[in-house]
Amino acid sequence: LIKLVQKLKAEFPHLLLLDIFAREHANDRTYAEPAEALDFFLEYRFLDIDSLENINIYVSVQADRYVPSITSLFVNADWCEREAHEMYGIGLRNADRTNLLTPAVFGERIFPFRSQDKSQDKSTGANGPVWGPFAIDKSFFRPGSIEKNTPENFYKWKVWGPHIAWPNGPARLLMDTEGDTIKKASLEVGFSHRALEKKLEGRSVNDIALYLERISYLAPHFGSFLTAYFFETLFQLPIPERAQALRMAILEMSRIMSHCTALDNLFFILELQTPLTVMKWARTKCWELLLELSGGNYFGDLIVVGGLKKDIARSFPTKCLAFVHELTNHMDSIASYLKHNQAWFAQTQQVPLDHHLGLQYGLLGPNIRASGINLDFRKRIKPYFYSEIDFEVPLGVTGTIHDRALIRMEEIKQSLRIISQILDHVPEGDILNQNINAVIAHCPGFPPRHRAMVEGPEGPLMLEIYFQKNTSVKTMNDLRIERFRFLSGGFMAAQCLPNVLLEQPYESALMALYSFNINFAEVDR
Repeated sequence: LIKLVQKLKAEFPHLLLLDIFAREHANDRTYAEPAEALDFFLEYRFLDIDSLENINIYVSVQADRYVPSITSLFVNADWCEREAHEMYGIGLRNADRTNLLTPAVFGERIFPFRSQDKSQDKSTGANGPVWGPFAIDKSFFRPGSIEKNTPENFYKWKVWGPHIAWPNGPARLLMDTEGDTIKKASLEVGFSHRALEKKLEGRSVNDIALYLERISYLAPHFGSFLTAYFFETLFQLPIPERAQALRMAILEMSRIMSHCTALDNLFFILELQTPLTVMKWARTKCWELLLELSGGNYFGDLIVVGGLKKDIARSFPTKCLAFVHELTNHMDSIASYLKHNQAWFAQTQQVPLDHHLGLQYGLLGPNIRASGINLDFRKRIKPYFYSEIDFEVPLGVTGTIHDRALIRMEEIKQSLRIISQILDHVPEGDILNQNINAVIAHCPGFPPRHRAMVEGPEGPLMLEIYFQKNTSVKTMNDLRIERFRFLSGGFMAAQCLPNVLLEQPYESALMALYSFNINFAEVDR
């Protein structure tokens, strides 16, 4: 494995590790090996950002064997490997085995994603919890909450959260400082316990949008769009042009809401009242417009498979274009205000993120674009009418707090440009393909798994599903989930944050946290 990854890294200089996905052998229908020979599969997923080529490595694992860690080649493999061990008990040699997403329980080790039949009590035939195959040692348990709060370390470690109500979800940030300089940092997640991937096992695919809208609450319509886009690409379902255009406007409005949240938090702690007021107003106006579209429900399931649930009112384009014009003027005023604000400039020229380090941690979205990497899937893949829309991809230089903030401000302006061009030329016609079940019923077959990826506010959002065997799929409700995987850019950003805080001023830590705009509900999926 190590030699193969080294060869790939040499052949593709801009190779990113996107994910390490674990699953049981029974979940796979593409291999001919006997089920008793192999217990698990590990899928190492890479992306070459030059060609956008996906490269996957499949590794078969027996429960009593170990797999070498690749953290020496890709530092962001650390959290991925910890999650694979934590959920399945897969042995990883020379890897960190502390809990990442679940609380430490002293005693026997439980692996939540293992099938219950593997833990059947042979004497009674009853199914019990799944215990780990390895000896329990101290490295299994999260050390931060115990040893860092002892009396001798009380004044050494500065602890933020998780009792503090972060705007982006609960997390604990621990920092060891020397004077005002951060020497060590640790970010602990796993306090939301969403258990999204576990909850959806065996459920109907109709339940997916309900969960994804709420887990991506900073921009909820991306959750419903990702779900619809997943099944539309799976069944090659055509979407009416009017629905495509309106979807683009809805997604760009959701993108503005997410960026306004990040900037709102940053301006608040910097006590910049003028831009803070604009961000709050802009987010509220987006809410009002989206609520009008969805009929008064924030999680309105507006985007559905096949198109949109309802059409826009005749007055909606006029209202929306008036908002676009007003917010564009406000953004220009804020840019001028910050350009001449020396306090803003001095406080935000901190916590730089070199693009080499960002790529090592697999960062995407505005966080890596702030370091100068030009990668936006709207430009590279060009779904719907993005190839016909005139917009730019803003890039930073040093990846500081200042750059990450300005990138989000400029992306708000670009989203406004996209919305304006769409609403000026909305195609006429239907908004929903009514022949969904007919297309599914006449589909000659579909693969046992499918993956879809879209450009979200903070980088790509990826959804992958392994389906249960069913030879008579007539409707969407007949599709059942065997293994569900959801991944967002926040997972890698959360792993990167403690490393970029090293040797930085203590007062910059909270600004850095808000500048990354990590949604911890997506991390605790």
